[in-house]
Amino acid sequence: MADIPFPRLLLLLALLLCHLIAINAFAQTDLGSMRGHVQDRQGAAIISATVTLRNPATSWQKTTQTDLGGDYSFIGIPLTGDYTVNVQAAQFKAIQQGDVQLRAGSIAVVNFTLDVSGEKSETRLIRVSTLGRLRIRLS
Repeated sequence: MADIPFPRLLLLLALLLCHLIAINAFAQTDLGSMRGHVQDRQGAAIISATVTLRNPATSWQKTTQTDLGGDYSFIGIPLTGDYTVNVQAAQFKAIQQGDVQLRAGSIAVVNFTLDVSGEKSETRLIRVSTLGRLRIRLS
């Protein structure tokens, strides 16, 4: 192994250190991420719920759907203040969570439990007797 003079070794180490600092500086980002889970009161996952992330200060927004496990995620969110998350699903009351703060280098986790909406659905059982004959005349 060749001997490197001490001043050159110092210069090489200084250049290497500057290079590593520059790489680390470029790795910094102004983007955040968020994920979460949407379920009902019994703990069952709600599939295809619409999750909307919105920044009220800038009007930036992004929408996604929950997957088969009731999970959702947002990646590449600008770090420009607090966010509001809205969740809507058929047959459930919509829900909103405000003041969600995102930080660079971390993933915010926001989970939701939805209540069944107040709309009543009605199921009727109709019995058809086969004792008589039914005639339908089409014109």
